[in-house]
Amino acid sequence: MNLFPEEMRRDPYPLYDQMRSSSPVLHVAPLDLWMIFDHEGVKRALTDHEAFSSVVTPVTGKAPDWIIFSDPPRHTKLRAIVKRAFTARSVAALEPPSRARTAPPRADAGAARDGTARRGRGDGG
Repeated sequence: MNLFPEEMRRDPYPLYDQMRSSSPVLHVAPLDLWMIFDHEGVKRALTDHEAFSSVVTPVTGKAPDWIIFSDPPRHTKLRAIVKRAFTARSVAALEPPSRARTAPPRADAGAARDGTARRGRGDGG
């Protein structure tokens, strides 16, 4: 099963529906990846740290040292440190520079085609 074809990236939901209807749990052997599709199963996997682990060991044998791939208590300690940096105020302060970097092109950049620059607005009036 190829989980990463172009059509899957564009619209994964039909495949999700197919996998969900065939089984609440799917093992993708080549990746040694387990996928859980039902609410109770996901809830258990997220809370039962004795039975389920976020630690991954790729074929290289060296697991990535990322918070997302760690289990409690290490994950809990790291998350407590990281969450101090991501307060509502600090995240809100990131909005203006983020918007500035992702702002759409100026209205007059391509406006000659539709006349919005000449009218001075983009509402069609």
